[in-house]
Amino acid sequence: MATPCAPLDLATIARLDFEAPDEVRFPATALCRAAIAAGGARPAQLNAANEVAVAAFLAGRIAFPAIVDTVRRVIDAAEPAPPSSLQDIFSVDAASRASAQHFVDQLEPVSYTHLRAHETVLDLVCRLLLEKTNDCPNRPIYIH
Repeated sequence: MATPCAPLDLATIARLDFEAPDEVRFPATALCRAAIAAGGARPAQLNAANEVAVAAFLAGRIAFPAIVDTVRRVIDAAEPAPPSSLQDIFSVDAASRASAQHFVDQLEPVSYTHLRAHETVLDLVCRLLLEKTNDCPNRPIYIH
């Protein structure tokens, strides 16, 4: 994909600074940490629900905040037994996907009246990012 940005050159940057994630602004971080801490089938459950919710968002069916809400609802709805086989993981994956789809189907459709003809939500996000960062400065990008 052509962009107005130069390729990332980590040697030129020479330094990366990291901060602790803000789990209030980015609530999925806390969900992921909790799934990892719980272990067992929780990470598979979270991943399956997330994939369904993200697909619904990219298709324009749900709003962005509904992704984490959907994942949280799936996790809160069932506590799968610890897997003892790969088939157990496949079963948790299928059940979590079905549960996530159920929750997505209950949500009100989202209206994206600011989308251009044939533009997906992902296209819109990319367009807004490019409009906001024409010269790609070396600073964080925050979209409010």
